[in-house]
Formats: sequence, C-alpha cells, structure tokens
Amino acid sequence: LAVSESGTTATFSVVLNTEPTHNVNIPIVSGDTAKAVVDDNSLRFKPSNWDTPQVVTVTGVDNNIDDGDTTLDISLGDVNSNDSNYDDLEVDSVEVTVTDDDIAGIEISPTTGLVTTEAGGQDTFTVVLTSQPLNNVTLGLSSSDSSEGSLSSTSLVFTAANWNSPKTVTITGQNDDIDDGDKAYSIITAQSTSA
Repeated sequence: LAVSESGTTATFSVVLNTEPTHNVNIPIVSGDTAKAVVDDNSLRFKPSNWDTPQVVTVTGVDNNIDDGDTTLDISLGDVNSNDSNYDDLEVDSVEVTVTDDDIAGIEISPTTGLVTTEAGGQDTFTVVLTSQPLNNVTLGLSSSDSSEGSLSSTSLVFTAANWNSPKTVTITGQNDDIDDGDKAYSIITAQSTSA
C-alpha cells in the first residue's frame, strides 16, 4: 500500500477464513501515527458476518519536514475472542509506504529587478525555507560591492518554529562621491549551515 503526506488514502480488507463460534475482535494500530493513521482502531467479526470483508482505510499524515519516504506497519494483533481457534491468533501486519511531499530548500524573492540609489534609496527581498528543519539553519549574506550597497542583515537564522515566516532583508544604496554611473552589484548567498 502507498499513501502520501498530502493526505491520500489506501485501503485493505480483512475477513475471517472460518465461521467463529463467538465474536472476534482485531485491534488495528499504525506503527507511526505521525505518518499514517487508520480510520478505525479495531474490527469486530460476528458469527453472522465473518465472511464479509471489512475495509480499513489508511490516510497519510502531513508534516513540513523533508524526511524522505518512509515505510511503516499497520499491526493487526492481540486478537481477542471466546473462540479458542481465534483467541490470540497471529495476524500479519500490513506494510504501508508514505511518500514525503516536502523538499528542503531556500526561497529568495525577488532575485532580479532590485534598485538602490546613492542617495540612500532602498529595496528589499525576502528569504524563507521550503520545509521545516530539524535544527537551526543559518544563511550568510553579503554584498558583492559594499561601496554601492549594504545589507540590513548579513546572517539569517531559521528555526523549526519560524522556518516558514519570510525574513525581509533591506538593501541600502551607499554614496561613494564618485561620478561613476549606474553600477550593478549582487547580493551573495553563502552555503547554508545546519546540524
């Protein structure tokens, strides 16, 4: 079975092989409820419906962490019944793959079209992460020509709590007192660092 963090579902069915003399209760437990959940925590078969398959729906659970695809088991165990043939019967687990929908990345906007002036004219851009980090992420920033433009911040730190809140960086034009015409310069992003 396969589901995704975007909330897709998959189903499997359970049915008894023989008619029980008493009710048969089968608990259902997800191996990781942070990744996938089931729509019911137990199935109950009676002597009157033992041969009617009961459907279990598995739903993927979303998180914001780029933690890759994972595999977990849906356990059907500790069967309980007054029918000795079914009581404590071992039932195979159902394996489910949960597809991750997050990608670690840094988004900067805009990346072109910014303008400053030597009279102190400013422009801004924002920086945000595309997925929740497990540890702090630090991004260094610098101007390719500090005589033309300076930054309000040369280091941004994103945490698991603020990763999706865009941080605004202001670029301020610098007066060099030289008639050197319009100059293009860049804001340089260093490689991010994180544990």
